[in-house]
Amino acid sequence: MSKQHEATQDNDEEEESIDPEFWKAKAQEYQKMALQAKRDGDKKKAVALLRESKYFTQKYQDLLEIHGASHELMETDQPPVKSSPEPTPARELQPSPEPAKPATPPPPAPSPPQQHEQEAQPPASQRAAATTNNLQQAQDLLGKVISLQKQYKEAAIHYKGLGNLVAAKHMVRTSKELLHTGIRLKNGEITDLDTVRLPEEPDMSLGDGKIRQVEPVSRGPHATSFDQIEAQLRYQMNVCHNLSIQNASPATRGKASNKTLINSQQQDAYAKTEEAFSADLVSLHATKPNIPPLHYEQVDYTYKNLLDTIPDNMMEFKILRAISLPTLDISTNLEPFVTWDFGGWPPENTAQAAMNKGETPVVSGSNPEFDFTLHIPISRTNRLFQRYVQRKKLTIEVFHNKYTYGLFRRPVSLGKVVIPMDRLLTKSSIAGAFDLLDGSRKKTGGKIDIQVNLREPLTGEDIAKRSERWLVLDAFGSTVSECLSLARLTVGGPQRPPSSSPQVQQSEPATPNTPAEETPVTPTQPQVPVEKQQPIQAEQPSAADNSELEAAEEEFNSVDNIVSNMVMEHELNLVNANLASKSGKQQKDDLQDRKQALEIKMNMLVIQVQTGILDMDTYLENVQKRMDADRRLAIVFKKHNRLDLAKAALVRKKIMQDELDEARAAMAEGNDD
Repeated sequence: MSKQHEATQDNDEEEESIDPEFWKAKAQEYQKMALQAKRDGDKKKAVALLRESKYFTQKYQDLLEIHGASHELMETDQPPVKSSPEPTPARELQPSPEPAKPATPPPPAPSPPQQHEQEAQPPASQRAAATTNNLQQAQDLLGKVISLQKQYKEAAIHYKGLGNLVAAKHMVRTSKELLHTGIRLKNGEITDLDTVRLPEEPDMSLGDGKIRQVEPVSRGPHATSFDQIEAQLRYQMNVCHNLSIQNASPATRGKASNKTLINSQQQDAYAKTEEAFSADLVSLHATKPNIPPLHYEQVDYTYKNLLDTIPDNMMEFKILRAISLPTLDISTNLEPFVTWDFGGWPPENTAQAAMNKGETPVVSGSNPEFDFTLHIPISRTNRLFQRYVQRKKLTIEVFHNKYTYGLFRRPVSLGKVVIPMDRLLTKSSIAGAFDLLDGSRKKTGGKIDIQVNLREPLTGEDIAKRSERWLVLDAFGSTVSECLSLARLTVGGPQRPPSSSPQVQQSEPATPNTPAEETPVTPTQPQVPVEKQQPIQAEQPSAADNSELEAAEEEFNSVDNIVSNMVMEHELNLVNANLASKSGKQQKDDLQDRKQALEIKMNMLVIQVQTGILDMDTYLENVQKRMDADRRLAIVFKKHNRLDLAKAALVRKKIMQDELDEARAAMAEGNDD
């Protein structure tokens, strides 16, 4: 078991390593191990090791591309740099204007053809001046290309050091394109300079490109200390960082999207909000320990639970700790360990079959900290793994490490828990402190804290809607309120109090904890917010109405909320009809996405019925609940004058009512027979 733990640590080091030589050595090591396994006659192990070797080789080539490109750009960058100073262009530009110089001075002896020569002189001088101007423009453009190429090369090295390989590859690719453009400009292969399009300066604020772990700050209705304000601002900043990453274009993950421009704009809005919170945090530290004026705003957002530290082809299993283990029948010190049984994954005919079952090292105490982690290979596209998740359960059991006569091991069970794995179909994690049960399925009082994590759910996305009160500072010229409004995190526009700026000037020399209500000095100050609060209060009902309508539309259009098979067929027919009539590419892409989601939902429904996960009574109960929900949505749509959506909701309700009547009649006839 210690070997498995060491292997887990090695896997963690491998995930963090960005040295190409490390992966090259790893690939060679696995090739030798595969060759040795083949000689020993273990073909399955040899194939598995060779597959791992290929994976390491691919990793090595990816990193080598960035590493080698950086050196290549460093070497090939020198000639263009030398061409940018003044002496070299002067020498290169001299030959072309030279022929024009003899034509400019008049000849010493005037002659009759002199008039023709004078008439021909202005066009020649103009051409020479135009040539000189074009060469100067080309030289200036070449200088800009060289400067940008250097910046993108340095950005690639920067992001490679952070471990953000996606951003590093993008920077290397752009740097190479700029290098080729500079070479063509220097060789005179580009005649029309207007066709050259240069990118903007590289974005150095992308960070490591990884999701940050965020936990809501425990606080009362109001922040009472400087540390609480700082922790809350950091939490809000990290949430905006994660939202920016989650709204990035999914092209890097191989998923098509027809909303790239919208996602990019939303991503920029989240990034600007993060920068605004970061600026407020710096300003807050400058006034420590004083507490500046502040207020709270209600923020609503949709958060995608994505564990980007876990590879796509891995399932992470963690046994963190046990809590309050029973010690009634244990006469000596408690020495617990934990065993697990995944019930058939990885399959027996694979090289990783030994990971299906195992146990942790022994840790003494009634509240042991195991901190055990295991990464199990999976295949997200393999139907065998999906069927396993749908049907099988994980069994966890805690034992006391007892020996008889000092020789024979006779572990004593302290309780076990059985956890269904089907939650991973729609959620990215199974986590929590689960109650331990004895042989008669009664609680023992102990708990086991475990996690089973995937990068993202097997079907769909793990999305949660959150509504929180966020802290906004009213000092330092903060732009957070405007950024929150632009990012559509708040409704009703910026909510900055109009008296915030005078409060800052008066509160700085005063006591730090003075409430904002006590700052009015002149009798005119209380009247200003009253006048400006009236339009805000008038806008709130309309904002609430819009929020209600948007929520109803989102619920109605979501395929995840459709539970009736007949409604799915009806929606699929509508999509096919629209596909035949629509001509726009974006509309067709949206319809194709909806069609694919409906087909996946129908297949999942069939699988659940066939495997016994969903029985007829539960299915009819779900249809009844959905029918009542669609009736409620129809009322909301009618209230907001969306009669088209109200009619569609009533059509769905009628389809489900007919399905319920037909199913109940068939069940009644079956009972009579």
